[in-house]
Amino acid sequence: MNNRPRRFWVFPAIMVAASFALRVAAFAYWGTGAIESEGAEYARIAENLRNGVGYVGLVTPGAELLFNPLFSLLIAGTSFVTHNYE
Repeated sequence: MNNRPRRFWVFPAIMVAASFALRVAAFAYWGTGAIESEGAEYARIAENLRNGVGYVGLVTPGAELLFNPLFSLLIAGTSFVTHNYE
């Protein structure tokens, strides 16, 4: 019996579980805070994407070219459930 495929996933699974536990512990200890400048930019881009304005942020006029679109898309998608961009 070949255990290699199962052993291959053990380390990533442990890493994901440990990072999740660390994130939950940090949230329990520090709680939530205000989003900072980069987070505000991502939140504004997400809001503009949902409102049909496009990939436009806060600081630069026109399309935002410095920020990765994945985080903004995740925020925009989550905002359908939470009704909040923070």
